[in-house]
Amino acid sequence: MKLHCHILVFFVMALVESMSAGAQTTPRPALTISPKQHVYRSGERIAFEYRIENNGKIPFYLNPSLEQVSGMDAGVRVMLFDEQGRRVGGQIVGDTFPPDYKNMTDIVEYVQGKWFLLRPNMFYGASSYYPTVNKLTPGKYRLTATYFSNILYFAQASQRQELSKRLRYPLMVDTVDSNEIWIRVSE
Repeated sequence: MKLHCHILVFFVMALVESMSAGAQTTPRPALTISPKQHVYRSGERIAFEYRIENNGKIPFYLNPSLEQVSGMDAGVRVMLFDEQGRRVGGQIVGDTFPPDYKNMTDIVEYVQGKWFLLRPNMFYGASSYYPTVNKLTPGKYRLTATYFSNILYFAQASQRQELSKRLRYPLMVDTVDSNEIWIRVSE
């Protein structure tokens, strides 16, 4: 009888654990942006770092397009605002042109080979700078970032179905907003 109780308790614990592990099926990313310094001189490049971290319990595929400027497929859109909330310039860090998803023979193989599988508590990041055409006037500025991925927009319906059927983990296709940081520009 004692052995049956132990087996039953073990079975119930395993069932509860598997149910709680499967409870989260949506990625839980966090995007953090941080300046290289908090005070810049007018005309100086505003340098910053950003990172996407997996704060969830399941891995997810992340489009790694974070390094190049003017992304259409995926990337991080960085925005700078003055003290009155007016946007100053703009930048997208990411791929220049998206891959030709519609004509791919195996989009799942492409994602598995080119995208990062970001496991829980792992992060992916990059360093960049905010290009401004004109010198910034002295004052305080707010910097924010948003991660985005447009793979589902560019893929065909049959490819989207294949992705959902064949990938073991979800794609990170939601937009993710960062924290906001304040910097000061001096003369």
